[in-house]
Amino acid sequence: MKIIAEIGYNHEGDFRKALQMVESLAKMPVDFIKFQIDFPQDIYTEDNENFKLFERISLSLSQYKELWHFIKKVGKIPLFSTSSPSAIESFREELKGNFLKIASGSVFNFKIYETLEKLNVKPFLIVSLGAIEKDEIKILYNYLKEKGFKFAFLHCTSNYPTLIGDLNLERIVELKGLFPDIPIGYSCHTPLDFVVYAAVLLKIDFLEVHITYEKDKGIEKEVSFSLDEWEKINQKIRYLERELKKSNPVDIFSIRRGIYAQQDILKGEEITINKVKFVRPIKGLKDLDWLKIRNKKAKRDIRKGEPIFWNDIIVEEEENK
Repeated sequence: MKIIAEIGYNHEGDFRKALQMVESLAKMPVDFIKFQIDFPQDIYTEDNENFKLFERISLSLSQYKELWHFIKKVGKIPLFSTSSPSAIESFREELKGNFLKIASGSVFNFKIYETLEKLNVKPFLIVSLGAIEKDEIKILYNYLKEKGFKFAFLHCTSNYPTLIGDLNLERIVELKGLFPDIPIGYSCHTPLDFVVYAAVLLKIDFLEVHITYEKDKGIEKEVSFSLDEWEKINQKIRYLERELKKSNPVDIFSIRRGIYAQQDILKGEEITINKVKFVRPIKGLKDLDWLKIRNKKAKRDIRKGEPIFWNDIIVEEEENK
């Protein structure tokens, strides 16, 4: 399972803080470190109240470029989501052979896909499905296949934070059944560790979580784990993964029961249910074998307490002689 640690806009427009968060995450067993690269004019009209907010919390294009290469330098995979064709054009070389995140609200922003096609760049797309109707998922799947993209789908719920009753984690299982040929993952929008563990138990391919620099701080603090919280959770996740991969088969026959004589059974007598008992350990016939020997005749005298074996039973051919 690949873990995507999303810093998003929790750097609050502070480039130094963004670098420090990358340095902290570099010490943890995450695979991707993700930012959002959006310019206000590409997502809001100027009279929208969020336009000024995104002006304040966005970094410059050159800073995002520096972050991309810094993430690679510390040994992690850089990842970003964007609604901006100009950002894609600026990262043309970086995106070659790499990854691009498609946020829930941008899955049908066809300018993104057309820009990638125009540039002849086909990064692996990690696509969140939080703002898409159930019957639209197949349409998106077919479109991306026809365009020749390789991609993964992430289940998520676009409530911030997501309430327990809205998690709908069973959708992960449904997606695995509908699209067995692509990776399926989960994008978590709630800072509850047990939700993450539940998703991991469903054997997802990608896990995306939001990370902030300090508890209850950051633009997306309501949906984010702090760096300290995530360090502990991340270790538990990797432990859980290792344990899930182990094969420790249970010796079921040490738990099951064998068939023994409840009383003396004389040669030629029918072996009926009241003449046997089912106890441990299995020395001869096991419990399920009763369906094959019930009402068969004994080939020898079987004493009370003895285990019953196959060669103690008269089979049909012997009865007919």
